[in-house]
Amino acid sequence: MLKIMFSNFLRMFRFLLFAGLLGVAGLTTPSVNAVAQPINQDSLEIRLQDLFDQLEENLNDIPLTLRRAAVFRIERDEELFTASDANYIRNQVEGILKANSSLTLLSPLELQPTDAVKIIASDTTLQISSQKGRSFADLNLDKLLETAREYNVQGLVEISVFRRSVLGLVLTVRIISAESLELLWSKTVESYPPPAKPEPEDSSRTSMLSVGLFSYTGAFLEDGVKRQDIDQSVTMLHTTLHGYFMQPMQSTYDSYFGLFAGGNFSTTISDSIQARDVVMLDVGMLYRVAITPYNSFRGANPLWITSSLMISVPLIGEKGYLFTLSPVNLLVHFTRNFSLAIEPRLIVGENDITYGKSTDVILFDRFNYGFKFIYTF
Repeated sequence: MLKIMFSNFLRMFRFLLFAGLLGVAGLTTPSVNAVAQPINQDSLEIRLQDLFDQLEENLNDIPLTLRRAAVFRIERDEELFTASDANYIRNQVEGILKANSSLTLLSPLELQPTDAVKIIASDTTLQISSQKGRSFADLNLDKLLETAREYNVQGLVEISVFRRSVLGLVLTVRIISAESLELLWSKTVESYPPPAKPEPEDSSRTSMLSVGLFSYTGAFLEDGVKRQDIDQSVTMLHTTLHGYFMQPMQSTYDSYFGLFAGGNFSTTISDSIQARDVVMLDVGMLYRVAITPYNSFRGANPLWITSSLMISVPLIGEKGYLFTLSPVNLLVHFTRNFSLAIEPRLIVGENDITYGKSTDVILFDRFNYGFKFIYTF
């Protein structure tokens, strides 16, 4: 029965090892989800200045044949920008175009925005229209073209600034021909706040509990004697339960040093040898370091490398001890709380345990392996 259980354990281990390594790529993908916050005034000013700086650096492709231009329209997000904000943006863009291109910017009175009410009356009709921050020429194509000819304007500049997503802004500057109304030049720049620095793993969450399953191989030496006439090899199913206390080594919480303690229960699986159980106390220390960036969706760094040292001492009559080194273990965080560790182990020094008052000995192979399920509090 135990042999069947152990065979199933080995198949499970191979599957988990394959699934854990196959899922590494997906686990290391940083999350892009963020909590949306409305744009406050300070952030708005920073975003606008970033837009102006980008526009200033991207004017080298304005056609050199285009000499005289005038701003005739500014479109804006009215929920975000007031009329005075629109005038400020217009003035800033005009200043950038003047200082960083060969354009001569004109400001005809006919193209200045106004909130005046326009009234057109005849004997039979009365038409009333509000400009709502636009110029008279902007609302009348013939008037716009007439004004352009009057001031010898070659290009008509249109500015638009709107919200992009929740936290971003987009600024577009277009220049159209004052004769054919075809597009001569256009530039769009966008500005977003830098990604919020993810909150590191809470330093108070340093306690962990693990349950492990390991395969230990070796030989059972009756009376401590190696024999050639019989097969003395054995395999032990090794179950562990450990508690950990971890202390962060840096303020970024991407490396930890810790101590752990617990116990393990081992039972031999063999057709020719009666099962012999060993219960041991484990005490050790470990160091772990993150090898991937913090993932806000999972609430943890997805991949860690850990190293540990452990001493195991029998509790019920057996003699000896095992000193175990785990030089490189791979720890995969599926969520903030749940993770899986794939752990090879190397026994250094003494590698045998003597049963009670008898001279029967379990001689362990140096190299063993297994995995742990870990819960982080």
